[in-house]
Amino acid sequence: MEREYMVGTRVECDGFRGTVLFVGEVPPTKGNWLGVEWDDPSRGKHSGSHEGIQHFVTKKINAGSFVRVNKIKPSLEFSQALSERYLESSKDDYADKLLIRNQIEHWEEVNKLGQLPSLEQLSLYGCGLKNIQVKEKSFSKLSKLSLSNNKISQWQHISELDKLLMLVDLKMCGNQGLEVPSNETFTQWIIARVGNLQILNGSEILSVDRRGAELDYLKYNGREYLTALSQLRSSTEQQSRGDFYSIHPRYKFLVQKYGPPEPGEFEMKPTTLKNNLIMLQLQRGTKRISKKLPLTMEVQKLKVLIHRLFELDSSELNFFSYSPKNPGLYIPLDNDLRPLSFYSVEDGDIIEVKNSSV
Repeated sequence: MEREYMVGTRVECDGFRGTVLFVGEVPPTKGNWLGVEWDDPSRGKHSGSHEGIQHFVTKKINAGSFVRVNKIKPSLEFSQALSERYLESSKDDYADKLLIRNQIEHWEEVNKLGQLPSLEQLSLYGCGLKNIQVKEKSFSKLSKLSLSNNKISQWQHISELDKLLMLVDLKMCGNQGLEVPSNETFTQWIIARVGNLQILNGSEILSVDRRGAELDYLKYNGREYLTALSQLRSSTEQQSRGDFYSIHPRYKFLVQKYGPPEPGEFEMKPTTLKNNLIMLQLQRGTKRISKKLPLTMEVQKLKVLIHRLFELDSSELNFFSYSPKNPGLYIPLDNDLRPLSFYSVEDGDIIEVKNSSV
């Protein structure tokens, strides 16, 4: 039976030692090849390409070659290879290309990269990953991660990424197993589950985006949360709450940040104009006007209304929304084409008008 090798395996061939950087077919030939970077570059023939296609990238020029599995034998284990070949390097972004398109189903293998002291970028694109289980205090400098086109199917695995304290840039497209009501919800749930993200799938996450995502996530899972709390006095209380927080690790933090969800917030309501109206307090200085407005109203139309109600002449004004529940958190209404619902404006919130210099 032919031995299976994975990326990172140390191998030997005719007295030469190297590290596997690629496993797969190399068209137009048939069958699997191993792409190896040799410790002695003189054993190599190229830098990982064949007929114009780059299958892997060697650290040293022309230090690689393709070898059939039956021509080599294993040498050191993956973690030993990392120590020997990469930990000594102060620039570990080489690992960004190390795992692309190679079959690594389980995160246990990825965790072996967590000891690299300077690893800032890592791409696991198309590796067939099925789970994420991040070790505490690993990947201490990892700020950019690609997990696109994998097989991750459980949302609690996405929450594992919140353990990567320096992670600010994530690509997470093409994981079809993650079930969500809509594409917009997919984005919101990732933002809500990973607290330090600043860029998701190439788009910047603004403060208003995060607030909206976290509030929607809080409400969407509110019924399940309150059900767990209602079992406070039952024998299953600890297990019920434990199960909920294992699936939603950041939920407790979000409750502390925004307050607990209320039953009326997640009850399904008919989408009539009446149910779409919310009462807002429009404020300019000491003057305040109460007004029922639809959540579908665009910011531009709201500004026109406020100019008329307060008889304002100046166009150099800033508009903010804030909730009496969180009086110190001002959200700028900075996109005229967005509806009020985009900013997660709620019944009883205050829309305040300030001069641009304030």
